[in-house]
Amino acid sequence: MCSHHPSQHPQGKAHDIRRLPIPERVIIKPDGTSVTNTRNAGQGLHSRPAFIHFLKLSQIFVRKSKFARTNISSHRQSKKIMSKNKRDIPKFQTPIIETHCHLDYLDAEQLTETLEKSCEVGVERIVTIAVSADNLETVMALTRESPAIWGTQGIHPHEAEHYNADVEQIIRKNVQNPRILAIGEIGLDYYYDHVDRSTQRSAFERQLELAIELNLPVVIHSRDAEKDTQDILQNCSSRLQRKGVIHSFTSSKALAEYCLSEDFFLGFNGITTFNKADNVREVVSLTPVEQLILETDAPYLTPVPYRGKPNAPYYLPFIAEKIAQIKDIAVEELLQRAYENSVSLLFR
Repeated sequence: MCSHHPSQHPQGKAHDIRRLPIPERVIIKPDGTSVTNTRNAGQGLHSRPAFIHFLKLSQIFVRKSKFARTNISSHRQSKKIMSKNKRDIPKFQTPIIETHCHLDYLDAEQLTETLEKSCEVGVERIVTIAVSADNLETVMALTRESPAIWGTQGIHPHEAEHYNADVEQIIRKNVQNPRILAIGEIGLDYYYDHVDRSTQRSAFERQLELAIELNLPVVIHSRDAEKDTQDILQNCSSRLQRKGVIHSFTSSKALAEYCLSEDFFLGFNGITTFNKADNVREVVSLTPVEQLILETDAPYLTPVPYRGKPNAPYYLPFIAEKIAQIKDIAVEELLQRAYENSVSLLFR
């Protein structure tokens, strides 16, 4: 699955910063035409910098953000500080599935190089996640770039106000493609509250119903919205045959226990390596190895020892090492179970 021949394309810089303006974007519409979009220019996907998406003749170009150009000196300085502690990426025998990243936001290297480096460290398949009406078609295009790339279709809670019948029809059409594995990223985010909560709940519920109808798993985002997340899942979990994953899990043990009892998976990433993430490590400890999967959420949440650099799927071995340490099992055993879990959730 690691063989790939994606188109060459330049990419810009990304930084793990949450409250910066983003440049205008060139959006690819379903009919192949493009439009310039400045809507929500101060918000972005996760209130972090986004990049210009432009697809033409099977190429995806990502332009450097103004922030990246003006902060290159400070970025180089941080790299010098980190170079004393970073080590080579470990390699293991068991293949790895990257279940959650944003390839259209990745930093610096061309897609070809990112895929090659990921393959070198054992990353066999990569799932790139849709988040908005603007990037549904971009994700579709990325799945055509390499047999290693798969995708999802869905609207993130930050974009919930733009979920409508027309967007739903695009999702319905696109999920007929076998390269699309799930409905997501969907859910609730009451931390930023970019969209009013009733609108978030409505979009979440409608997309869960869509997943039920289409018999697809879901990729769920939940931040500071535990009660409503659980209440909504309680209304549909018994009908959601393929279940899903609560990705980048940082919520309470109570929500974790509920989701696990309903046969959902929990997704863990570089946060598990952060010094102040004891709460996440506690949830890892209580999560059965049969119900956890690995992700990066790249280009965000880069694991130690490369924290401070843009994230990428090839850092997954560090996450696997940390989770294996928490679970007190061999890394190869952890990787084998995570691989089986990912296949069971997404690739059946």
